[in-house]
Amino acid sequence: MHRVVLGAAVCICVAGTAWWLARGETRDASERPGSVSRLPALQIAGPHRWISCPRERPPPPATPVLEIVQIDNGGGLPGCGDGSALTTVTPAFADERATVTLRYNVTAPGTVRTEVCANRLSGLAPVWSHTQQAGAGMHAVSWTVPPSTGTGTYAMSVSATTSNGAATIGPCVTGGADRRGPVVRVVGIDAAFDRRSYRPGQLARLSITARASTIEAAMYLTGGGSQGGNDAGARQMLGAPITMTTRLAWGSPNRVRRGTVLLRLPAGLESALYDLRLSAHGQVGYAPLVVGPRRPGTSRIAVVVPTNTWTAYNFADPEGDGLANTWYAGSLGTSTVQLGVPFINGGAPPQWYRSDFLAWLATHDLHPDLLTDDDLEAIPDERRLAKMYSGIIFAGHEEYVTAHEYDLINGYRDLGGSLAFLSANSFFWRVDREGTTLRRIAQWRDLGRPEGALVGVQYAANDAGRHRGPYRINDIDAAPWLFRGTGLHNGSTFGSYGVEFDMIGPASPPQTALLAQVDPHMPSGTVRGDMTFYRQGRSEVFAAGTESFFDSTASPIVDRMLMNLWHRWAARTPPLGVS
Repeated sequence: MHRVVLGAAVCICVAGTAWWLARGETRDASERPGSVSRLPALQIAGPHRWISCPRERPPPPATPVLEIVQIDNGGGLPGCGDGSALTTVTPAFADERATVTLRYNVTAPGTVRTEVCANRLSGLAPVWSHTQQAGAGMHAVSWTVPPSTGTGTYAMSVSATTSNGAATIGPCVTGGADRRGPVVRVVGIDAAFDRRSYRPGQLARLSITARASTIEAAMYLTGGGSQGGNDAGARQMLGAPITMTTRLAWGSPNRVRRGTVLLRLPAGLESALYDLRLSAHGQVGYAPLVVGPRRPGTSRIAVVVPTNTWTAYNFADPEGDGLANTWYAGSLGTSTVQLGVPFINGGAPPQWYRSDFLAWLATHDLHPDLLTDDDLEAIPDERRLAKMYSGIIFAGHEEYVTAHEYDLINGYRDLGGSLAFLSANSFFWRVDREGTTLRRIAQWRDLGRPEGALVGVQYAANDAGRHRGPYRINDIDAAPWLFRGTGLHNGSTFGSYGVEFDMIGPASPPQTALLAQVDPHMPSGTVRGDMTFYRQGRSEVFAAGTESFFDSTASPIVDRMLMNLWHRWAARTPPLGVS
């Protein structure tokens, strides 16, 4: 079990109101009763203030054939920023029957098709449609939103083919050519911290958008407990509770409101990934946060959480126009992503980062310094890093890094620091941080700095996991210590791996050894997943070469390999450290 030292009260200050909350009881299936230390009551203080709402979006301009008049939820649930072109629903609210009604006018009889679409990696994907024959005049069409619908925004399109001509308003049917159109915003308990990394004892600011009388809140160690990890399919963050469940008086049972909460983190928290779990009226939301070490260098090994990748894959829509603010939204996307906004679909980080590795750390009672991309950005130079850590493990899909991060890690390697990349497609894109946004610039290889020169392999292909294969050991003698105790030998195979694949390339250091290889039997016949290792001076650099390696820690072979790597590096003095 991951150690959590909780010697002080947890203070939550809502910008604010003065409420004293009674001690609650923890209820969580991932831990046996009695396994959670009791804490003093959570404290909330100060006069209550809500966050102001954005202006209403105007309805799209009418055409000679078609006019969008209004979209609404029946008028019983005011939402922040709602108007004639945007309406909010809470389908997961207990006993709610969330129905959206769109009213439109056509100038002549004809066929009218209404479509609701969601933002996906492939672009806008239909989730509901309705076709009707309509006479000239006003009409209405209603969509009952299923309770399982993920939080986020959904665009609507209306297409009319009439005797007066044809017209379409909205992005769904036009593939985004017409960006206007009504929008449905689905809200649960949407919450996000304003920073991605904190230190023990600091105040952490949390924004919440919710409909609730009271909200139950508790902090969890993600990946801890008898069930660890991030269940992306079920939109759940799993782990062990570390605080008591406490009721937060929200006072908004009949409308969706936004507020700000200040949470004072316990002074004794160890460096780890945590989440604040919020629940009310059948709704559950998560707000993840990384707590870094009180004193960097407490552990000789740092583990980096791919927070930039989390943000890039978040299909959030802060503007409320129904279109996601991310470059993954295809032709409709943006070159920037917004920091500090809730992750859609309940708040768990996107499926590209599952916390199986963190659960593995907790299982083995291992305690690295957990760092975010922001923490790396704040370290001034590679010498500081080389004084603190003998090894750095990139535990997930570290695809997006700034120029400073690239320089820092490259310089750390040159000074003798060791690196492990447990997923594929690392250090692939350059991003620049501009205030609260990340801007995607270009692929590092197109900027003259191919990732293979650092990682040892470079990104080759992605087929979303349709083709997989086992690793076949190729050169066990290049790193015999890594495979010690696995029972493997040259020619052995293990596991089934895929999704994304890295391969040795022209920029790979010439001393790079091919430890093992996956042949996924993709149609091209040329794609492989290369597990590699190279030495440069004192530095050792390991790369898994497949995206799914890092979430296979339950494999006895992978478990042994990771333990071998951990103990080897943890026994070393940092390159510029004092033994």
